Amino acid sequence: MYSTLHPHITARKKVEGWVRDEEGQKHFWPLDNYLEDGEREMHMMNGRKALFYHRSMSTAVNTLIHAGLTLQEIIEPTCTPEGLRLQPHQISEVRRPTFIIFKTQKIL
Repeated sequence: MYSTLHPHITARKKVEGWVRDEEGQKHFWPLDNYLEDGEREMHMMNGRKALFYHRSMSTAVNTLIHAGLTLQEIIEPTCTPEGLRLQPHQISEVRRPTFIIFKTQKIL
């Protein structure tokens, strides 16, 4: 089993977050360059940069298959009502998952 950032989060070459309306409200999460696997850079709030690698869903799943693993389950976690009560700023997470989890088993 492993988890990674969801491919729709990492797709854009310059990850800048939500597109916002005139009032600053989150409007939508844009998707671009999805099929182009490779290095991406994200600018963090503290002025630092994070480097990571985007993989499309087909690349991620086919890599597991070619490694001899059986895909048992894909999980796209979201916030629970209790989690949102404790951390209401996470409300955007119910609109799109940040992570994806692949549960696999080695074929013997």
